[in-house]
Parts: sequence; C-alpha cells; structure tokens
Amino acid sequence: MRMRGLEGWALTPFGPERALLQDLGWWKGKWSEGEGMNSRWGGWFEDVQTDVGEKVDEEAVAPYLPHLVFPSLPTEIDLPRHLLPDPHALPPTKKGGDTAMEEDDDGEAPPEEEEEQAQAEEREKLKVWLGSLKNGEEGQEKIELGRFESRRLDEFLPRKPGFIFNAGGAVMGLDWCPLPHPPSPVEYLALTTISSHSASISRTINPGPSLIQIWSLDMTTPSDFAIETDKEEGGEGMKMVMGLCIEEGDAWEVKWCPRGGSGEEDAMQVDGEENGRLGILAGAFADGSVSLFAVPDPKKAGAEEGKVLYLKAKPILKLTLPDTTCDSIAWASHETIAAGCNNGYIAIWDVGSALRSGATITRPLQYFPTHTASIRSLTFLRTPPLHRSLDGTLNTDQEPTYIASAGHDGSTTLIDLADTTAPVVITHDRGFIGAIAWSPHTGCIVTHDADAAVRLISIKAKDFAATRAVVKLTGVVQNLATSDHHPFVASASADGACTLSNAARTSKKKAYKGHYFHRVFRLDFNRLLGEYRMIDNLHVESTVGIDSTLRPPSKATAKNDYAAITGAWAPEINVSRVCWHPSLNRACLLASGTVSGLVRVDWVEGGAPGS
Repeated sequence: MRMRGLEGWALTPFGPERALLQDLGWWKGKWSEGEGMNSRWGGWFEDVQTDVGEKVDEEAVAPYLPHLVFPSLPTEIDLPRHLLPDPHALPPTKKGGDTAMEEDDDGEAPPEEEEEQAQAEEREKLKVWLGSLKNGEEGQEKIELGRFESRRLDEFLPRKPGFIFNAGGAVMGLDWCPLPHPPSPVEYLALTTISSHSASISRTINPGPSLIQIWSLDMTTPSDFAIETDKEEGGEGMKMVMGLCIEEGDAWEVKWCPRGGSGEEDAMQVDGEENGRLGILAGAFADGSVSLFAVPDPKKAGAEEGKVLYLKAKPILKLTLPDTTCDSIAWASHETIAAGCNNGYIAIWDVGSALRSGATITRPLQYFPTHTASIRSLTFLRTPPLHRSLDGTLNTDQEPTYIASAGHDGSTTLIDLADTTAPVVITHDRGFIGAIAWSPHTGCIVTHDADAAVRLISIKAKDFAATRAVVKLTGVVQNLATSDHHPFVASASADGACTLSNAARTSKKKAYKGHYFHRVFRLDFNRLLGEYRMIDNLHVESTVGIDSTLRPPSKATAKNDYAAITGAWAPEINVSRVCWHPSLNRACLLASGTVSGLVRVDWVEGGAPGS
C-alpha cells in the first residue's frame, strides 16, 4: 500500500494534494484493530486537573512580553557617517538640572515619558514589504506590523491564502495543537520566542519571566483557505487569544502531547463535565528543565472578545537532570517523552505514570550517552515493535523502540532502546547537525549535512544508512518538518527561505529523473532602511546537481549563479522553525517562524497558487 501511495505522490512534485492524503502516522493507543481510530484517543488524563491561573493585567504583563532581537531599524554599521548618532552627545535634561521623572500638575505623564513610550512601541514594529513583483517593477506595499498584529496574505497577493503576524521576538518554538476528529472550528498554534541574540543553551540560574503565546485560527469559513477567497465572508482569521506567563525562562522548543484536549463525545466527558482544555504542552526551557503545562481552553478560561487573556501558569510536571540542561524534546507517545541534553545524553521519562500519581519529581526511565556534544534535535521512529510471541505480528500497544538524534558533534545516530550501550552513528559531518525528523510515508529518517543538503537516510536492511539528497539549500538548515499524511518535507534555512520538497520523488530516484523544490517565500532585509521584504510566488526550481544521472550545469551558468558564490546571510532573515498541522483535514496547513519575529501560516495545497 505504501509503495502504491509513493507512486502517486512521485507524480505530484509541487505540493500536497488532498486527494492523495493518507494517515500513516502511528501512535501508541491511537488505533484499534478492525475499528479504526480509538474513540478515547482524544481524551484527557482523568487524574490531571487544569488549574487556571490568576489573570495578569496589562500593566503587570510587561516583564513577560517578548522583544525583537533584531528591531526593524537601520543598522548603524551600514549608515553613512553623517546619519550616525553622536557618541559624545549628552542626554537632554530638564530645566533646573533635575533629571528625575516627574508628573505634571494634572497627574498625566510628562511629554518625555510619553515620547519614550512611543519610541519603545515603534521599536517593536516590523516594517515589511508585501505583494507581487512583476517584470522587475516593484508592486509591493509596505506595512507596519505591531506586536501581536496579523494580516491576511490575500490583501496583498491575489489567490494566496494564509496569514502573516508579528510574534514580538525570535521564534524558537512552534507547534500546532493536535485536535482529533471531527475537525475543530478553531485551530490553535503555540509558539515561544527568545529576546536576546546572545542567549546561551547552558543552564540559566535566574531564567526570568517569559511568555507562551497561544494563537487561534478560525476555520469556520472554508473560503479563508480557498484559492479564490471572499474577504466579505471571511472569518476572524489569525489572532493571539492567550498568553501563559511563566518563570522558567525562554523555551528552545515546545511540543504538544499527541493526545489530550477535546475529542469525540465519550472522550470529552470527564465526571460528567466538559474538560475545557486544549492539551498538555511540553517545552525545553532556559532553566534546564522539561516542563509540562496543562493549557486551558481560552474560551473556558474567560477570554474576552478582542482582548488577549494573560494567565500565570505553573508546570504540572517538571523534569530536571543534575549538571546538564535539556535542549530538545520528542514525544514517543502520550505517556513517554525524551529529551536531548547539553552533555550529549538522552533521557526518557514515563510522564503518564507521574501525571496519574500526582508526583512532582520523577526519575528518567533511561539515561544514556549518544553524542559528544549538545543534542539539538531528536525523533522517535514511530513504528510498532514486534510482539513478544515472535509470530510476526506487531504490538500496537507498546512504545516505539528506536530513536534518532542529531547534535553539534556532526553525528546522526540511531539507538535501539533495548540496548542503549551501542548507538549506531549513521552519518558524520564536519559541522553541526541541527535538525532531524521521521517520515512515515517514505519510512526514512530526514536530516541534513554540513553542505546544507536535506537528505533521506534509509533504515532498511538491504540499504541501511544509504542517503539520498532531497534538496540542496543555499543556507544552513535550521529546522525540518515532516507530516504523517504526505511525503513533503518543509525546510527552514538561514537564507530566509521556507522550502518544500517531495521526499517520495527522491526515494524513487531511479524511476524519476530530476528533483524539484518550491520556496513558499523568501525574506530579504534592507540594512540601510531597516525594512524587510517578503517575496512570494517564486518559480518551482529543479535541483540538477544532486542527481548523478543528470548533466551538471556548465561553468558559465555556475559562475553567474548567486547561490554558488554566497556563503553568508544576514541573521535578520533566518527562518528558524517550520511545522505541519497534525490533522488529516488540515494537512496542507504550514506554519513557519523567523528570527525577525515574522510568522507565516500558509495553505500549500498543490504547490503555489497565484501568478
């Protein structure tokens, strides 16, 4: 069945097709033999209570709000000398020499304070050029996105469904909330940011306040994500509805528990009442811990229309290790989570038992070395293990037994959890490897090498560890995302591009010559003006150089190719995170976050609609 599906996917190289979507993802307890999806899959841990924290007003929430790492301002090093500020100039003082902040007689803030507040708000805005480029003439429109402000893409790009918004800081964590069937009228996206370009991955003693953002996407109007959109009948669109104020510091990565929240009718009822929860959100935080939060439903928590609800949140479970920090996480199932540590070790916890027992401290089930440096990404190979009866049947009620990881030592390793003393180094590069994923449709591991080429790694016995290139990018790969419903790989890279490539076409390399990739968008930055430009509707490109059966480009072509001579990119345009929606009905929904703070939500069905 999988091979027949790959044949069909190989003929659609430009984007996911809804007619071919198929759920090949396996999770422990999700499926019942002969009955399909388990009705209790969408249920909640019945012993876990969601404690809605106290509300935080707008004045007290200021320490938790994110700040732009790279404000949308001109870079001083690129400005002409006559525009540079005078370093010897003294700050202005009030009359009489008193520099203390005072209030006017009527109790209002002085003009100096209002001016500083206006300047601070201006620094949090992003200036972005959006629109189409035709015949070399710029037909784009410049907009200013304030913190937590969103706009529709089809306002500037005809036949372009999607949204763009300002998250307020460099996006490090990004994940869709997995709501089971039937489709939810509102989808939720969790994201976290960092507010310093010099943030360290080592343990922070005093991490400080931070914010977990919960954004909602109204899906009640189908035309919102049709190629021909109807603006008059559009829904509420993308908006931030809730912020969780935490003290664990910035999060390097966040992942929703694959089970939890609202499901079918028998899974929604707990003691006769609706649970009113979205799910359990895990994250690797700056204090070195893996913390789990029970996220309430914003509507049930008292969110008001048109306002952001800020709540103080405390973790329901905090997982820590001595003398190291957790930098990456991955769920094996709704009861087991793994963390990649700064010292090259992997820790695995049974969080299901801890949540049911109410324990606040739990030791890891396994703790073993795999790398000689920090582990930046890890993923479980979500395939059911063989039954202990050794009759060839699969045990769908057990945890997966293989985990793959990538780290700063340049190694990609595969570990059998039944024997953690012998990790297998699949590939090794002279550079750090920062992303790895599992593709159920191809049955391969997806990672990248030091030359910014995204690769498939086979785990079959006949060609174990054989690699095939999917796409070669022009910037360092920052993140990879795969889907349970189609074989397309989304890549985030330092060249400012979010790229789609078909892994099924690569896996059938001998049958289909030529590999294609499509950039969903590309981000540019003007250092003199401090403005961003987002380029859409790019042509589908073919990567001839990664296919040995095709003739390489001539020297003249390679000489004029900007990608062949460009080795460094501005940090402002870095695309840091990508993620596919985990639901079958929303499998074409792709979210991508950048270091600049811009976040895109695109519907990429069938490739790039538009001119």
